[in-house]
Amino acid sequence: MCDFEPWRSSGGADENRLVPLTAQELEVLAASVSGRTVGEVAEALGYPRDTVMWCLAEAICKLRARSKLEAIVIALRDELIDVS
Repeated sequence: MCDFEPWRSSGGADENRLVPLTAQELEVLAASVSGRTVGEVAEALGYPRDTVMWCLAEAICKLRARSKLEAIVIALRDELIDVS
């Protein structure tokens, strides 16, 4: 899905450091945990569907995931989102 490496920093000692997810990207991931569709997340958060799709795509790239599910698993594992 990612044709480029947006997660790479601009160089230096931290070259492999991940770029942090935005608050909106984290919010969309957290809202997706229960298996909601893009449309359901958009409606629940009051965002346009395109915004939700963009946030998910960015999160997937930044987390080096291959899917929405993998991005959610990584975010939960790394305690980036809390669903309790």
